[in-house]
Amino acid sequence: MALIGTHAPFSASADVPQGVSMELQNSLVEESPVVTLKNGKSASRVTVKRVMAKMKDMLNIPNGAILLNDLVMKSQNERHQFFDGCAAKLYELGFLDTDGVVYPSMRDIILSSITGEGENLGFGSPIMP
Repeated sequence: MALIGTHAPFSASADVPQGVSMELQNSLVEESPVVTLKNGKSASRVTVKRVMAKMKDMLNIPNGAILLNDLVMKSQNERHQFFDGCAAKLYELGFLDTDGVVYPSMRDIILSSITGEGENLGFGSPIMP
């Protein structure tokens, strides 16, 4: 499924997510820039923090829980068919490319953060302890 429009993917190139406290900004500079996810893959610490913040924020928008569930299902199974309107909204939020595919770096973070399933679906830190 191709989505129309131009959209830059959610980028880790900016220093710190908007609205992050000065204390957290300083800790980002002091911490290792790359972390190991629970699935064994590496990711930028800033990207992890941004993706997790976007997932949390998604719960505060209309139908956010459905969007988040659809995002998880698509991350788990690339053949998953989105519910009506979800693909366009997830694209708008920066989780999908123009073909409706979850960006691989985001998919790794999403899959590493999942706890539970179905109605008990939750999210924890995707970073390996």
